[in-house]
Amino acid sequence: MILTDLILIYGFLSLTHLFMQVSFSHMDSLKTESAVSVLSMPRVSIVIPEYNEDSNLLIRCIQSCLVQDYKNLVNIVLVDDGSKRKQAFKDIISKFGNIQKLSILETTKNIGKREAQKIAFDMVDKTTDVIIILDSDTVLMPNAVSNLAKHFGNKKIGLVTGYAGVINKKQNLLTRLIAARYWVAFNQERGAQSLFGSVLCATGVISAIRSSLIIQLKDKYVSQMFQGRKCTYGDDRHLTNLVLECGYNVIYEPDAIGLTEAPTNMKGYLKQQLRWNRSFYRELFYSLKMILKHPTKYPIYMVYDLLVQSILPFLLLGSMIYIAYASVYISTLFLFAYIGTLVGVSLLRGTYAISRTHDMNFLLFPIYAFIHIFLLIPLRFYAIFSLSAKGWGTR
Repeated sequence: MILTDLILIYGFLSLTHLFMQVSFSHMDSLKTESAVSVLSMPRVSIVIPEYNEDSNLLIRCIQSCLVQDYKNLVNIVLVDDGSKRKQAFKDIISKFGNIQKLSILETTKNIGKREAQKIAFDMVDKTTDVIIILDSDTVLMPNAVSNLAKHFGNKKIGLVTGYAGVINKKQNLLTRLIAARYWVAFNQERGAQSLFGSVLCATGVISAIRSSLIIQLKDKYVSQMFQGRKCTYGDDRHLTNLVLECGYNVIYEPDAIGLTEAPTNMKGYLKQQLRWNRSFYRELFYSLKMILKHPTKYPIYMVYDLLVQSILPFLLLGSMIYIAYASVYISTLFLFAYIGTLVGVSLLRGTYAISRTHDMNFLLFPIYAFIHIFLLIPLRFYAIFSLSAKGWGTR
């Protein structure tokens, strides 16, 4: 029976993928990268686009940039993208307007996140070697810039992504689940990709890129079109693709930590996930086109990872259809066996995370597994059929 075969294929692919992710991410975590000499530290600028941000979050973001321990931070550029709510922007001018290294800009109308970033890219100090890109609610740990900048002594590295932690982790059960999911997304998924220099998404929460690459890529980045419409969301994934396409490595630095506010209710979380899934599938087409054009240019693991991430949701859907059929027409044992397998695999994934972090919140992973199957998988299919949506998708 075809559906039975789908279950076997899904089980084999998902377990193999999990084993490879854990193995490669652990290998990457054991690597040591020699830091750049203090005498040759790159000059760094920070770029922050914002739109209708909360005053307290934006102030906290700017303050965390100003207290970095990195001595070669030369410029911070904040661009308000025509916000309707101007209080946060006014508060920043009032509180930080006299700080010389902080440039505060404002557009007359809402032009989109990428266009706002481009204004900031054009305004950074011309001696800048590395540009750090942040979301407007990011709170940097004091050594975040140092830990990003140290990698750019390696000429092969074009883009470095940091770790997006959850600042409101303890607020409720959902934020604890999201924090656990973020850890896996970075320290397992991106960690495995980083071993091969092929991280597929450098997060907008905290990432750093060579300024020479920004000069080369910014027009292409801003002008991306999809299905005849200009792209607005998915900026982090597309910039990552452009850097990989140029032949540079993209890596993950776990000690460059930027904390961000996680959605506190399911409605906000699903809205976030819809935006992320749309960008994933849109950029998947771009990635596959890159690979088909130059099949030997990219690491085998990158190709494998992309294909498995693309196929697994469809195999999972087929498996769920078969389980539903078998549970009704054959035996309810199929349903119980499926639930047991789901919980077991979730605990297996959580056990590895606990071994690295000693955080028992990862025992909650079976709850996230049910959210993934019954909410996020249907959301993925909806995302595929709504790829042309516009806007920042945040506020």
